Amino acid sequence: MYRQVYLHPVRRIYDIHLKDFLKAWLPEGYFPTNVEEHLGYTDNEVMSAMYRAARQSADRAHELARRVMLRHHFKLVYARSHQDLDIHLQADSVIFEEVKRRFGADLVRRDTYTGKKGAIDFPVLTREDDFISSLQMSETLQKTSDNQARCDVRRSQHRRRGGPVVEEGPEKNPREHPKTEGGRMKPLAKRALIIALLERMKERGSWCGETHIQKGVYVCQEGLGVPLAYDFILYKHGPFSFDLRKDLGNMEADRLLETWLRPYPYGPSLSPGPLAGTLLEQFPKTVARYSRQLNFIADHLAQRGVVELERLTTALYVGRELRLRGVKERVDTVRRLKPHIAPDEALEAVRSVDEFLKRADKEAVHSLES
Repeated sequence: MYRQVYLHPVRRIYDIHLKDFLKAWLPEGYFPTNVEEHLGYTDNEVMSAMYRAARQSADRAHELARRVMLRHHFKLVYARSHQDLDIHLQADSVIFEEVKRRFGADLVRRDTYTGKKGAIDFPVLTREDDFISSLQMSETLQKTSDNQARCDVRRSQHRRRGGPVVEEGPEKNPREHPKTEGGRMKPLAKRALIIALLERMKERGSWCGETHIQKGVYVCQEGLGVPLAYDFILYKHGPFSFDLRKDLGNMEADRLLETWLRPYPYGPSLSPGPLAGTLLEQFPKTVARYSRQLNFIADHLAQRGVVELERLTTALYVGRELRLRGVKERVDTVRRLKPHIAPDEALEAVRSVDEFLKRADKEAVHSLES
């Protein structure tokens, strides 16, 4: 709700137009710091000044006022998509500079506001060459973290078993429980598992694009119960997590991952970065605890192509997220959600998922948390 209303592009551009007008209208571009003078500026004064400026073509703020009063606001030219990050990590900056060069700086605005922030958590490399969460290093960051980390809703695990959504209790002392916070896995531990999964997939011959990691993490989490707690939606090519994509980008920036371009028709390939080994050394117990699940995923998914992974994970999605049980019911739903999947392919995907889960049960590779 917050993002849909307050981060809507039209809502945001009017904020920017208003700031442009105030900078041009206010003395020296700022509100006065004297209390009495400052309180003299109300909405009435601002709206009256904007109305006058919009009517008087000689006013220096004339054009800025018209954009608001006559609804001549700037239109959205470009909004960065997550796919653009595969092409260029600073795609928005590149496009902004090019549009500004073509049309002039006065006719282009860039909005970098992203809304409310959560916990400020990033890996810190200590003098002892250890990785430690910034939340453990700084009491200030711990205090400014949002309450979501303290009262996390473990949706995925309860949905997977058809149980109720349960709120966790208050966060425990991170110094007492270094691998979890509020019942969920800490970001650095999750990243260690992603690297471990990536290594196992590559050992089994996968070229490991982002799709392989997205689908592998989804099956790990929803199929085998590993408590990674990423939120997935059904996207263009099956279950997809924007939070996971953001994590992968952050891991690349932190030199935990590297991206390699491959010849057509393959997309970029992911590999462990130069600091990946150092992070894995900090979480040997976490990696060992979920080693069977990671190996099981790599054994069954590494050699599958992107198209097959889409079918399999979509079939798993309709069973877990939509809680459908019957084979025909799931096949029909897969076909409805993904019309390009043929009936025989949907049936094969549903049966393959059932066989996969039966084998997982037989080999007892489900997580204890499930």
